[in-house]
Amino acid sequence: MSGLLNTKVGGPSVKPYQPDGVWEDLNAPKSHAEIYEQSKGEELYRKSLYTYWRRAVLHPAMAVFDAPSRDVCAVKRESTNTPLQALAVLHGPIFIEAARNLASDYYRHPKAIETVFQKVLTRPIEKKELELIGEYYARRKEHYVKHPEAVKKLLSVGESLLDPNLHSAELAALTDCCHAILNLNEALTRK
Repeated sequence: MSGLLNTKVGGPSVKPYQPDGVWEDLNAPKSHAEIYEQSKGEELYRKSLYTYWRRAVLHPAMAVFDAPSRDVCAVKRESTNTPLQALAVLHGPIFIEAARNLASDYYRHPKAIETVFQKVLTRPIEKKELELIGEYYARRKEHYVKHPEAVKKLLSVGESLLDPNLHSAELAALTDCCHAILNLNEALTRK
């Protein structure tokens, strides 16, 4: 939805965003320690099928979103909805970056919130939902107008480039709204 996904098929494993220090202290001596070097450019946005796994430590986002253990065969993948998943979506750089890119695509659209909602959830926004997100947008815009350093901080998350002319309180507020929409249970666990 954000336009970041690299749909290239095949090739070597990639290393997307991952919290610092996840691979430290895996009972390996320093001489055999493996350093996580995050992928760059388009490789950063490959499908999770291509994400590099260590034998003992799968990627944290995969663990949070119910990736099965590779120790045994999994006939059916578990599907849960936990507070830890919400934290991953709210604070993970890939999710913030996706929201920012989605917001920048619709930044000047007269009905940006309605259009993003329809794109993400594949249904029209209800009146009450529009009111709530509209109020949230107004509060976030007011915050960003008062705190321009917060605009810069939010809009600089991630490696994808953003048009420098788009740095504004309005884009930051729309990014927060897109981020909230992407974090809805309905967006995360489609059945």
